Amino acid sequence: SNYHVYNSNGGESKSLEDYFSKCEVRPSAMAIKPRGLFNKNNYCYVNATFQALLACPAFFNVMKYIPLNEDPVNHPVPCIKAVHSFVNQFEKMDRSKSNAANHKDIICGQPFDPVDILQEIARLRRVSVDVVKSKQEDAHELLCQLLSELHDEICSILYRTSTNKSEESMSTSDVSTAASLQNGEEKAEDWFQVGKKHRTHVLRTNEIQKSLIADIFAGKFRSPVQSAGNQKSVIHEPFFTLSLDIKDPKITSLDEALLRFGEQSTNSEHIDSKSRQNVHTNKTMLIEQLPPILIIHLKCFLNDESDGTKKINKSINYTVNLTLPKTILTEQAKKHSFDRYKLFAVEYHQGERATDGHYITDVFHPGLQGWIRYDDDNVHVVPSSQVMNSSADKLTPYLLFYRRGE
Repeated sequence: SNYHVYNSNGGESKSLEDYFSKCEVRPSAMAIKPRGLFNKNNYCYVNATFQALLACPAFFNVMKYIPLNEDPVNHPVPCIKAVHSFVNQFEKMDRSKSNAANHKDIICGQPFDPVDILQEIARLRRVSVDVVKSKQEDAHELLCQLLSELHDEICSILYRTSTNKSEESMSTSDVSTAASLQNGEEKAEDWFQVGKKHRTHVLRTNEIQKSLIADIFAGKFRSPVQSAGNQKSVIHEPFFTLSLDIKDPKITSLDEALLRFGEQSTNSEHIDSKSRQNVHTNKTMLIEQLPPILIIHLKCFLNDESDGTKKINKSINYTVNLTLPKTILTEQAKKHSFDRYKLFAVEYHQGERATDGHYITDVFHPGLQGWIRYDDDNVHVVPSSQVMNSSADKLTPYLLFYRRGE
């Protein structure tokens, strides 16, 4: 069951505040008429990322039906506006007319140039549109930046928080990468949690405010932190993507990468501000809460001091049906989270180096009951065997989009 948005007041929302506070994410399947996206320079990373996002029914519906024109308050929400206008270039497919799975072809709409999106990325990055078009960027960074910005704009409507990155609001980097312990001095609420045997844990929490984007994509990590000679503490951190290390040659599958995620602990040293002592901390990470849409980021780009960014070109096996290993879930997650997921989009990077190459995306299309490959304005049907065996096409899986299964 996919997720769509349901407006609980039955009627049409007339304001953004009403819309974003009353919509809920509900399961549903949905097919949209495929359209390719022109790439007139070097922005395949934009096209491929958006084709994957369009395949999330909840995201599509949230962004499509926003009552931007009726809104009495003129909210400055440029990112919402750009995505709303982009999504409205696509139409839902009439289920009765959708092609049967045995068709080798699918009727597509005309390809177009995602101008609104390119302009918005230029605004976010404070560069010209020409720079966005000509300079290839990392698709994962784009995805995190975009989800964070949409989330912040929704929060600015609901909670009247400012969208310019203030102390309180979470920046992209906080959401995508857990804040390191070095800045353990951050202003975060300290809660006391009494653990077993009545030892006290300080719970540092970076709570993410509720928004439809967070409802769809945000999960939560729980990190028990052990400091030498100090009390144990627990940190909660939100994430939009689950980033997995794959550089060890022993890691050849998604399952192995997930298991390794659970075994990893980071050791760090910092100077305690009060005692001026050097404190050694050991931090492990588990998943406390799983989102309806789980985006897995396989870290195939490595920053190498000597020669910039390197790419790990190796095949990683993954499957359509994914059950998350129990060892990476907290007790809470084992009780309340659905750990079964189904693959619906894969974004690949093709090429030897991180700085160039090409991005394409495969998407499962419910109308076709099969997979479609989006390679900029070239759209065609691919057999699922090809999606599962991407190394044959010299494609490196980079972002895996899973939805919560039944």
